[in-house]
Amino acid sequence: AIASGKYLRGVQFHPELASGTMKALIQARAERLEQEAQERGAAPGERVRDLLAGVRSTPSGRQILMNFLKYFA
Repeated sequence: AIASGKYLRGVQFHPELASGTMKALIQARAERLEQEAQERGAAPGERVRDLLAGVRSTPSGRQILMNFLKYFA
């Protein structure tokens, strides 16, 4: 997580999405993700595989969202 000043907060993941939803989103965008990765020199098939491997549930997601609503909304 990152904070800047009194009101700016960010996280490097999507606490609003369940892991299954994130995997479905990656799979729905797989062709474009692979194309962009290959344009940057990645081997075919690596990008989506790596993204899917990195998706996991977090027990903190709900609390992060609740804290955002409590303190910033």
